[in-house]
Amino acid sequence: MNSMEKTSLAIGFLDIVANLIAFWFPVRQDALGIEAFTQEKFPVLFKWIANITKIDLVNECRPPREKHLAFVKAHIEGLKSAPK
Repeated sequence: MNSMEKTSLAIGFLDIVANLIAFWFPVRQDALGIEAFTQEKFPVLFKWIANITKIDLVNECRPPREKHLAFVKAHIEGLKSAPK
């Protein structure tokens, strides 16, 4: 086992999946005007999000929040106007 595995400082598959959930879901909530994902309901996850956003590499890989929000809103509008 290398030193990275011993200290658990590596970014693994679960971190990537959780990152997607942590950053996509709140933006979708804002775009839809709902509040199901709150700090009161998920304090440990919000603490994890605060810690992971301190990592420069993570922030470099995410789109800016406003650009991401505009993308999600456009996607939702596209779904609303799609033929049924």
